Amino acid sequence: MGDEIMVLDAVVPPGAPPVRVGERYPFAPPVGLMYVLWGPDRELERWLAREPTLPVRMDREHLRAVVEQCRAAGYLVESLTPAGMRLHSLMAGVAAYELPREVRALVGEMVSSLGERVYLRAGLNPRKKHPVNLVAAPAYGPGGEQELVLTLHVGASVTGAEIARRGAALVAAADAVTAELGGAVPDRPAARPGSGKVSTRPSGSR
Repeated sequence: MGDEIMVLDAVVPPGAPPVRVGERYPFAPPVGLMYVLWGPDRELERWLAREPTLPVRMDREHLRAVVEQCRAAGYLVESLTPAGMRLHSLMAGVAAYELPREVRALVGEMVSSLGERVYLRAGLNPRKKHPVNLVAAPAYGPGGEQELVLTLHVGASVTGAEIARRGAALVAAADAVTAELGGAVPDRPAARPGSGKVSTRPSGSR
């Protein structure tokens, strides 16, 4: 919603962290990657150009891998780390740049680079358990634009095979939402290797 991320709705099962409908977060790095990840490159670049709410390093190579693999899979898997959970709690309801400089620098140490908490395929062993915070997948509007994001709270260690199963189920749910919106799921090729920026182009639909 403009310069902020807003929680529109929530179904909270027993044991899951509380979520408040209407809760807002600043929409600037490092918060909000999943809300531009499956959209046009210009939106991703516009988000990257925003003044960060916290000091972060820009690892373009890693970010390209995150974008490529999440677009190919159709979903994102975020690792569960104590630092990440503290960051989420700290930023809830805090407008961008409200934190004092010293606090921003301290919290920035918790997030060293964009996308670092997103699992890449190579890091997910089907038989090994991995600590997962959430899985996210996009729903699209009529023009193939990313309309909203569905997130599935995990909050536990699960195998790579189980992550893939839940990811596929969430993508199916997101596709159902896309259909309800009269939307279209774009088919996006991988990011250009060796490019200085993330680049994909819509090439039809699936």
